[in-house]
Amino acid sequence: MAQLHGAKIFTKLDLQWGYNNVWVMEGDKWKTVFCTKYSLYESLVMTFGLTNAPAAFQHFMNELFKDLLDICVIIYLDDILIYSKDNSSHTQHVHKVLKQLMENQLFCKASKCTFHVISVEYLGIIVLDKGFSLDKLKIQAIQEWPTPTKVKEVQLFLGFANFLQQFVANFSHMARPLHNLVKKDAPWKWEAREQAAFQGIKDTITNAPVLAHANPTKLYFLETDALGAALGSILSVLDVCKGR
Repeated sequence: MAQLHGAKIFTKLDLQWGYNNVWVMEGDKWKTVFCTKYSLYESLVMTFGLTNAPAAFQHFMNELFKDLLDICVIIYLDDILIYSKDNSSHTQHVHKVLKQLMENQLFCKASKCTFHVISVEYLGIIVLDKGFSLDKLKIQAIQEWPTPTKVKEVQLFLGFANFLQQFVANFSHMARPLHNLVKKDAPWKWEAREQAAFQGIKDTITNAPVLAHANPTKLYFLETDALGAALGSILSVLDVCKGR
């Protein structure tokens, strides 16, 4: 979502029926066959669970909005984010998106749509004019996460934390003791080091800062480092106005 720099007004749309909006090609319907106690049936539309369904649906949406992508629209599957620099242009952008949906007989869930706001939740992240912040529900989930007692629970925690790692500096280094626990044939050993890593990740996510939108007009610096056990890199931007 690097193109959001300068955007101040947002609208979020959620498509109804998701994958079911895509028709299955003739000759491929047999691949969707499913069995009931009455008979075998084929699906006329793309269903959830098909191997290539996410990629096919993303391609379908990208083709539909190819003239608006990276200009005023971001799409992830059935979630559409419309962004603009001011109210007047935002009204035009929303109209174009809704017109495209209507012409293709696609409908939205009204209860999951948000129009003309200065901040919006999108894919679990709060989008603001000045950057990104964590959704309060995500922070609450991390705060209330119990200490793992087995490998499966560590994997679940890491899976959730990985989604938020952009908010955690040195995440890979901090999470290394936990990653060591989930390696194949690794013995279960939850001691002070593992507890410190677990609590450190929780505390850092709980106090996560607002991440500024990338500004393509600024000067960027890429720093890299490599050790025998890990690789690391930091992408920084020079902000003279704020002295950093």
